[in-house]
Amino acid sequence: MRLAAIGRLTAGVGHEVKNPINAIVVHLELLRNKLSGPDSRAMRHLEIIESEIQRLDRVVQTLVDFSRPVELQLKEQDMRRIVSGVLMGLWAPFMTRAMPHEVNGVMRGTLGPYAAAVFLTLGALLSCLVWNVYFMKKPLVGEPVSIAGYFSGPMSGHLLGLLGGFIWGTGMVFNLVAASFTGVAISYAIGQSAPMVAALWGVLAWKEFEGAPGKAKMYLGLMFVFYCLGILLVARANG
Repeated sequence: MRLAAIGRLTAGVGHEVKNPINAIVVHLELLRNKLSGPDSRAMRHLEIIESEIQRLDRVVQTLVDFSRPVELQLKEQDMRRIVSGVLMGLWAPFMTRAMPHEVNGVMRGTLGPYAAAVFLTLGALLSCLVWNVYFMKKPLVGEPVSIAGYFSGPMSGHLLGLLGGFIWGTGMVFNLVAASFTGVAISYAIGQSAPMVAALWGVLAWKEFEGAPGKAKMYLGLMFVFYCLGILLVARANG
């Protein structure tokens, strides 16, 4: 009851205040049109009044929106996206347990970085035989693809895929070697600079931000700066 009363009071106040605001805006525009000379001082005062009225209108609109009932918009979501994210997040803890680490003064784990890379890439290869076929039949986006459709693709596309896998595998070996010195958590966090590399490709190779407004480019530059700063702080966290 109390919340309902507050909602009714807010709606009433918002309605009663918005009407005078609308009237002020209308007469302010009429006053601007009636000014005969280009008096810069008068126009500056009118601009200040208009700016403050707009700010007051935003506050009132917030009160009006607060008094309205919240409408929930439920949408269907593909649970495979959540499951894949959870499984991806489990990679680092499992790898930490597999590689040599100390627990209460006792060394645990037997796989060195190169052995871990072999088992990881072997597992990725074997899982592709299952999950590639599954997602070709039931893709998250796009149309299903048959096995024949996969092999009918251009050879250049398959070669690029192999090259990408080779690059990923090489980077993973370096990542695991670094993990033997810094720990998996830190090396994995630094390895997540991959999105920044992808963003650089978008900016420099594909010109995705060509013609974008200056503010967008400024935010893009700040993103790179803070991303690099975050990676540097993570790297320094190991002392």
